[in-house]
Amino acid sequence: MKTLALVFMLCFAMCARAESFFDVEVGLGGAISRDMGDGIWIQKNGVPHSETLGTPALLLGVSVPVYRSATFDIRGRLDYVWLGQQKAACLCVSDADYAAHNYNAPRGSFNGFGHVQGFALTIEPGYTWHGYRLSAEVGPWVNWSTWHESVVESYGLQVNANHHTTPEIGYVVGAGIERGTLSLHYRYYSVRQAWNPYPGLQTGVHMLTLQKLF
Repeated sequence: MKTLALVFMLCFAMCARAESFFDVEVGLGGAISRDMGDGIWIQKNGVPHSETLGTPALLLGVSVPVYRSATFDIRGRLDYVWLGQQKAACLCVSDADYAAHNYNAPRGSFNGFGHVQGFALTIEPGYTWHGYRLSAEVGPWVNWSTWHESVVESYGLQVNANHHTTPEIGYVVGAGIERGTLSLHYRYYSVRQAWNPYPGLQTGVHMLTLQKLF
């Protein structure tokens, strides 16, 4: 799926080189995920646990000018976003015995990993001041998550729980500062997956990227 997304964005990049009204942008940076809280693949109180919520992030985008004046402009954006791989592990109380402060019940070994990626379609108004463009951004994004969890219960039963990967619609909001072909952007991506019988770890992701126009 990631390979198909990269091919899709490269096709847009080829169009951008051929048509001057497109701009192609590549961004590299980092992401920090918000987990779903105590009890979703992690037990934070009183038991050994670890999480990897900070990850590298990648953005490949195409933008189209919608409106432009001397100082104010609006762009439409289509971005592919890869938000890295998150991990979680703990010696957790099993679901049958779980309670937030139940430390003494038998524990099992929980180990999981997964990632979030998707496409965002946003509107980006900007104001240029002394050569710096200040912008805001908002719009929907179609995202899909993966999560693979290996559980060894205290009585020896081993379970492999895989997330039911299904596209979801969330939202993205952000802001940026740009000068010339370089820009710095902060964005927040919502992740909705609580309905899933084996949800991923994230409920939202903060991303900061340094981006370059080509």
